[in-house]
Amino acid sequence: MGRFIADERLENILFDFLTMAGKTGEELFKRFEKGEKARKEGLRIKWDGSTSLKADRDADLSIRLDLLDKRDGIYKDVGFITEESCDGDKRSYNLGIFPNNAIVLVDGLDGTTNYINGDNDWCVSIALVERTESGLYMPTIGVIYKPMTDETFWAVKGAGAHREKLVRTGEYVPKTLQTSVVTTLSDFRLLVSGFHGNDPILQKVLTKTDQRCGPLMYGRLIERGSAALKMCKIAKGEAEAYFNVGARSQYDFDVAAGHLILTEAGGEFSALERMMHYNRDNLTIPGGIVATNGRAHPEFVQQIVCRLPREYLVGRPECPSELLIDEFQDGCIDVRD
Repeated sequence: MGRFIADERLENILFDFLTMAGKTGEELFKRFEKGEKARKEGLRIKWDGSTSLKADRDADLSIRLDLLDKRDGIYKDVGFITEESCDGDKRSYNLGIFPNNAIVLVDGLDGTTNYINGDNDWCVSIALVERTESGLYMPTIGVIYKPMTDETFWAVKGAGAHREKLVRTGEYVPKTLQTSVVTTLSDFRLLVSGFHGNDPILQKVLTKTDQRCGPLMYGRLIERGSAALKMCKIAKGEAEAYFNVGARSQYDFDVAAGHLILTEAGGEFSALERMMHYNRDNLTIPGGIVATNGRAHPEFVQQIVCRLPREYLVGRPECPSELLIDEFQDGCIDVRD
């Protein structure tokens, strides 16, 4: 399992993540049930155009305090990055590389827009990433709790992905997750965010057709909210693909838990412009992300990159050279590397 954290300690951290996610999710659920006014309390727009609520900040603070309370115990020498603790300006996402061998990444409320609108696609997402032998940081534990359906998704590296639906009587219904076996792109169920119609970059990818690219191949679109829950839906075998290359950036804390749950269920997850890894000098994931059921990942990524406007890739943080972009768009390399 973990390289720097012993298995027994990993089990304790997993249990603590499950407890924190459940407790935080229940508090969010109580506020949600009070109605629109309670959900929208403290609404403000952050520097990147995303929305922050009092519910976001309270959930974040609750988890941060729990982590700090155990910093001399199971979280000794572990770093913490939570979404709302970075709620300053763009510089607050340029944290530099943490020296810790393990880091907890927290999104106390993923799917804020859905929460505001009274939809059920929002969750609590917590992940542990560890430094691997290669020096790159990758997820070791991922926990996602969806209060509206009382579902917990979790994974430990090398131990598979799981779902537990707590029927509110207290009875657990466990299930091991496995992605679908669909291999034909034209049969893929493609997940997109509900706001995709207002995103010009995403619209270009969905609709662009030319001699080189041809039409984007997928079976049907399914609108869903939270990025973390989209990856859980693929892990459950209820969809085959999801990508985000639009104006709204994704950050490490948005995807780390879902990344592990998806890959432990047999899926694949990658950033468009480099191999996906964590604890970089910037929390923003450059270029975008792609998640699939693992059956035709390179082919699906190829479709996305082929349709991206050059100006979208050139000049972005950690962007590859123009020559590399040409190779991406000509399909000459495996973009997962």
